[in-house]
Amino acid sequence: MIPLFRSDLMNYYSLAMPRENAWDILNDLGEISCLQFVDQHPNVAIYTRPFANFIRRCEETKLKIDYIEEQIRIFGKTVKKCEDHEYFLKNLRTHVSSRGKAESTYFEELEHEIIERNDFLMTQIEYFNDITNKKNNLLEYRSVLVQAAFHLKKGNIFAGYKIVFLMV
Repeated sequence: MIPLFRSDLMNYYSLAMPRENAWDILNDLGEISCLQFVDQHPNVAIYTRPFANFIRRCEETKLKIDYIEEQIRIFGKTVKKCEDHEYFLKNLRTHVSSRGKAESTYFEELEHEIIERNDFLMTQIEYFNDITNKKNNLLEYRSVLVQAAFHLKKGNIFAGYKIVFLMV
């Protein structure tokens, strides 16, 4: 029986690896999903660390994805998320390895695609807002014209002329 309030016995290890292989090694270790990383230099500022720019890019990409998801929900659509992360990681590994490029370059391609889609979405939302504003203005103009026609017809200002308004 698995204890509910106790963690399994853990050991502390120090891992040294070449920077060039860090991506592949950490990907392999991440798939094991039984590791916990401890910061050996908690007093060092985050922005001075070796991978700080990469982490910043990941956070910016995540914000763009969150924005896209928010817009999807605003337009009444559902966002479908992966339920089985192990199956997703297996398919991701297959997809990334079938590209014939280093795995570390996949994020750059993905980041570029997300930036393009985010920019396209922002442009489309801008067009949508412009069209919505124009539609609302036309509805207001129509309302004013209908009221003006009613008042003008009531006052017989256009005696002898026939006034025709098309109702849209």
